[in-house]
Amino acid sequence: MAFRRFALTLEGTRPVVLDNCCTVDPLGPHAAAIKHFTDQKKNRNEHALRRLHWLFSGYWKQEGTFSYGADLDGDSSFEGYAVPVLPAQNLQRCIRDGATAWKLGKDTKRAIVVENDAELVYDGSKDANVMYEESRFMSAGRTSRGTMAIRVRIPNWSASYNILVNDEIIDPGMLAKILDRSGIAEGIGTWRPMHGRFAVSQLEEVELVG
Repeated sequence: MAFRRFALTLEGTRPVVLDNCCTVDPLGPHAAAIKHFTDQKKNRNEHALRRLHWLFSGYWKQEGTFSYGADLDGDSSFEGYAVPVLPAQNLQRCIRDGATAWKLGKDTKRAIVVENDAELVYDGSKDANVMYEESRFMSAGRTSRGTMAIRVRIPNWSASYNILVNDEIIDPGMLAKILDRSGIAEGIGTWRPMHGRFAVSQLEEVELVG
């Protein structure tokens, strides 16, 4: 078995939309915050709910704090959140889906390891409070249940990863093909492939240390 490490940089050709699943845990603080507003039948503060849906959809390198409820007169707020990232698992799933064209989806689970979450590089503020006030960082779409989904949206982005590849299973040439197809046909993030499509601007072998 021969593992090789590659430095990979993705350049977005379509905005990427984030979809953190932190609200899935019914006993977690994020779900409790959303439930506080959705349980209200009358006079629900839609602005407060929208703010939290947007915040919770993002993956943040710098975690902060959020508040809501009576102390804020039914509103919500957050502070300290900054620097959106694309998790390793998002790229791992993207690669697997791209590899299915060659019936290699299962092989990618054994042959490719994405080693890091990637900080999103783009023009503009990395501070969540500033980003929330700019419409270009927000996407709104209708779900299958007819409700509105609010998500963090990053236009004109790039992201860099290190990936380990077992070349006895997937060689560098096939890796390049899989990544190219993943960027064109699959995309990364949510609401894809309309969003999250990318081109590979760097795929370079680097020294395998540790």
